[in-house]
Amino acid sequence: MSGRASSAAHDGVSAHSLTWIDSVSGEGLRLEMSCDEAFAQGLESTGFVRVARIGTQSANQEHAQMDTKDDASPAEREYAEAHTLHYETRDQARALRAYERLIAQHPRTPEAGYARAQIENIANQVVPAEELLAAKLELALRFVQPLPATPAPVGA
Repeated sequence: MSGRASSAAHDGVSAHSLTWIDSVSGEGLRLEMSCDEAFAQGLESTGFVRVARIGTQSANQEHAQMDTKDDASPAEREYAEAHTLHYETRDQARALRAYERLIAQHPRTPEAGYARAQIENIANQVVPAEELLAAKLELALRFVQPLPATPAPVGA
């Protein structure tokens, strides 16, 4: 699978759409992120990610245009607004809340999937890796069911 990206550099960082490839099913999940070209190439070299660039229009311009289209869905308009807060205004707190509202109001839309990816992007940028891992571990442990106790072997 290959991802679609509108990629234009600003301050050495470009917006890329990446498709993460599941190594078992071969299915992909599209997400959009900002990173430098070397980072995108490094991800692509793993074989688990495909990066494609189409056109020269930046993702910010694309989403701003989406917001003004008369036929844009409410989810598209809300995603464009959140994306603008995130990448143009650089107000991560308001962007996170906007992505959260979009997911709550339009949970089964492609834009909700993009919003989830953007929340992950922001969390990965602002939360120290050790804290993020500790929080994920704590959360996972709350949901993991303990295995039943194995009886002791007879004669032990």
